[in-house]
Amino acid sequence: EALETDPSRTNALALRAALRERLGARDDETLGDLRARPAGASRPALEALRAVELAAFCPESEVAAVAREALPFLNR
Repeated sequence: EALETDPSRTNALALRAALRERLGARDDETLGDLRARPAGASRPALEALRAVELAAFCPESEVAAVAREALPFLNR
């Protein structure tokens, strides 16, 4: 909800942290590491994390647009 009302890097990073925590990701694990886990996370959860990571780490001028593109993945 916060990302939807305020599509900012701060909210994207907060949501990224929450999704990584939900997936049980260690600090040193990348998205690729999570995908490669033998008992990997669900596809929708990984798609949501990927979309949020794009918003968290894209150029500042693109954050709002990329964050809005992530919303459909979060609302599944």
